Amino acid sequence: ADAARAAAVPPGARVHWHAGPEVDYGIVLVGAREGLTEPAQPGTPSRAPLPGLRIGIGSPVDGLAAVGEARGLADTALGICPAAGGTVRLSDQLPAALVVSSPELGRALAEKVLGPLLRLEPADREVLLDTLTTWLECDGSAQRAGERLYCHRNTVLNRLRRCEQLTGRSLARPADVVEFSLALTARRVLPD
Repeated sequence: ADAARAAAVPPGARVHWHAGPEVDYGIVLVGAREGLTEPAQPGTPSRAPLPGLRIGIGSPVDGLAAVGEARGLADTALGICPAAGGTVRLSDQLPAALVVSSPELGRALAEKVLGPLLRLEPADREVLLDTLTTWLECDGSAQRAGERLYCHRNTVLNRLRRCEQLTGRSLARPADVVEFSLALTARRVLPD
């Protein structure tokens, strides 16, 4: 527990620990006097986190009265963190935080947007979902997505066209792209 706590906060940080039955909570004092304006990211190369250690970092709050809110935000960040371990800073994962904050709505969105893809044969489904996910991660570049997927950009474009045809959505419409992105996030972060 001590090694995990040490890995979770930057050296020299003023922290108060509260041990829970399944999770330890650290309240880190930040401010101009301490030289920190927000908690430093744990797990930097000089402070690699322990294997399997999951760290959720909420947003800074003002005053002791907001500590309960901060704990809820840290729990949301922890809910996004992969089971294998890692660190999630809530402010870096706001779309995923929205999804885990309302898992029922996240699942409903995933079903509404991705339903036709999810009902395909597993191999076909995974190819299309991986292509769509990679294309979004590559900022809509079929060329870069193709390089990451080891296929030609035209193959990426054909797969994306198939996603559009099956779902009735267009990757040229920003609102549809947002729905695709949130639905894929829901599928990634919510347990089945």
